This record gives sequence, C-alpha cells and structure tokens, in this order.
Amino acid sequence: SDDKDNLYGVGCRLAGETPDTQTGYVFLISGDGHYGIAELNGQILTFDGLLPWRQSGAIRQGAATNTIQAACLGDTLALTVNGEFLGSADGSAYRRAGQIGFFAGADAGATIEVAFDNLRLLEGSLRQD
Repeated sequence: SDDKDNLYGVGCRLAGETPDTQTGYVFLISGDGHYGIAELNGQILTFDGLLPWRQSGAIRQGAATNTIQAACLGDTLALTVNGEFLGSADGSAYRRAGQIGFFAGADAGATIEVAFDNLRLLEGSLRQD
C-alpha cells in the first residue's frame, strides 16, 4: 500500500500454538526501505544480536513489488532482497525445525495491504569456499 510506515516479510523455525506464544525468526522489510532479521517471542520482535533495523536502496518503497529471500541454514540466517544480499546473523537460539509463515504489520489505526505469492521452500546448504 502507499502507507510506507509498515513491515512485512517471512518467518522460519516458528513454533507456538497462538500469537502470544509464537517463537522463531522473522525476516522483515518495510515500505520506507528498512530491513532486518528479528527474533519473535510472543508478539515482541527483537533485533538485538541479529540484523538491526536499517535502510537499503535495494528495497522498492511504497506500493511496489519486492522479492525476499530468507535463508535459515544451521546457525546462519541470511536476508537477500531483490537479488541484493543485505546481511546475515547467527541464529543459534532456535535450531529446531519449525513452521514458516508470512508477516505483515502497521501501527495501530494504520491500514496496509500486502500480497504474498510464489513462496518456494528449498533445501539448502552453506558453501565452504
């Protein structure tokens, strides 16, 4: 949507029966060009120790299409947007297999519309060069 004060993305290693008990990792971007990798604990997102919230010109702002590639490989979490690698973090807190999911959010009273399509889940490995 045109409102740029939002966030959206994908999660991995998610576990929990309700939003209040959900844990895992979330790879997020925003309509104003920010990105980060956060730990989800209940309904609280924490960027500390992972990939802090920062800005990138690789993210198309506003009502635009972005391609998000999130990698959860062993302890490595990595985020690529529109073909540009934006960063990685150590994800050793949640090593178990879990669910994947989509995330979208905005400030109270704000309205956003986010459409997700073409989800692909692939087995991967880290290259040791």
